[in-house]
Amino acid sequence: MPRDGCLFSFSDRLRALYVPGVGQLHFFFATIAGRVRASVRYSAASSMLRHGEPSGTQGWLYKEGRVLRSKHRRFLRLKGTILSNHHAENAPATWEVSVLDCPVRAGAKHNELVIQLPSRRVSLFAENDREFNRWVQALKTASSRSIDDFYRVGELLGEGAFAEVREAFDRDTGEKFAIKTINKAGLDDAQKDGLLREMNIMKSACHPNIVNTYDVFDQKNYLHIVLEFMAGGELFDLISASGAFPEKQAAHAAQGILRGVAYLHAHGIVHGDIKPENVLCKARAWPLQVKLADFGLASFVGEDGVLLPNPNVQRPTGTVGYIAPEIVRRQPYGPPADMWACGVILYIMLSGKAPFYGADDDQVSEMVERHELHFPDDPWRRISDSAQSLVRGLLQASPAKRLSAVGALQHAWFATFSAEVARTASGASGLMPSADERDLAATTPSRANLARRRFRTAVLGIASLIRWRVLSV
Repeated sequence: MPRDGCLFSFSDRLRALYVPGVGQLHFFFATIAGRVRASVRYSAASSMLRHGEPSGTQGWLYKEGRVLRSKHRRFLRLKGTILSNHHAENAPATWEVSVLDCPVRAGAKHNELVIQLPSRRVSLFAENDREFNRWVQALKTASSRSIDDFYRVGELLGEGAFAEVREAFDRDTGEKFAIKTINKAGLDDAQKDGLLREMNIMKSACHPNIVNTYDVFDQKNYLHIVLEFMAGGELFDLISASGAFPEKQAAHAAQGILRGVAYLHAHGIVHGDIKPENVLCKARAWPLQVKLADFGLASFVGEDGVLLPNPNVQRPTGTVGYIAPEIVRRQPYGPPADMWACGVILYIMLSGKAPFYGADDDQVSEMVERHELHFPDDPWRRISDSAQSLVRGLLQASPAKRLSAVGALQHAWFATFSAEVARTASGASGLMPSADERDLAATTPSRANLARRRFRTAVLGIASLIRWRVLSV
């Protein structure tokens, strides 16, 4: 059944990177006493997903020759539904097949596995009965992991260069989900490693303000990730439809974002790309229930509080307009960079304008680096001093002076709406929507798209339009 609660602690479940040849997943996690390094095996996470963890096993088998029938030692690796053959443990694959497309069965001979490749049949022999049974079970599990067996895939919701998102329905319960399908054929090795890193962070995190990952189906050319369906769409769309939020609504949204960020930071993870497009809403209704999404640039934090080396990220990353001064200067950075992005989002929610803007990305970055932060009378004279204090605390030029997620959540501004925010956190509304809120919930798609384009232009001028992924009506 879907993951409504957390069955395990984050540190018991977090899997950051699969290391070929070791068969384990390694990760860093924070504890009260400090950060420690730990390892967990695949089996520890099997109950985290609705239909179990993708199969993973590897080891030596013996390949029977086609002419002399002599046996040669080969290293086989099963990862998800992909079976690959290697001459040595760390050697590249000589062939790889999907067990969904190429049947694997027990042969007539003792401990024989028969793989029907597209052009020929391959016989492999296990060293003993125990190894044979291990491989038979793993292959049986992998061959039954077709996404179509569990979900009925429906309408396209969105697409990018290498991925698309579609609605999907559980074949047994009819429950609605979103399935992100990534075309791995267009990715290089570094991108595939980054994708694996992202996937394992997503499926390990469990918090009310982080989008749930319910299933993973790894096939030869495609990776399917079954996600919580967020009917309210992007926070960006809701801001663009209204221009700016009243303080009460901004407080609700900001607290949800900060709670998700605090959870990540407590476990040694920096999101790396916090922006309104990566904050999703459970519904287009007030008060908003927001959740963080898209962990493609997420990284881990070392003992010194800065990001650990990530071979998949060769340069500072993020989205112009949201990246912190230390990133612009190419200095080491860590959790405070996420807090800067939270400050930018809060500034936009309250004013409908971006704090840093320019004719192009370079001008925006220069404004950030010089810390040219302004609060013009229109509209800031209508916004409380307490709200402005929180924005300034998040947009401090020095990372050391910037508010942490926990510190921001304790700011006096939230106390103004504490009772209402508490009801939001518990999932109870308890608030009557204003006329503006009713208009937002009823916004039609055509009005939303028009507002979206106008807001993009207003919030950043003509800068970064490509990065903002302009959509047509």
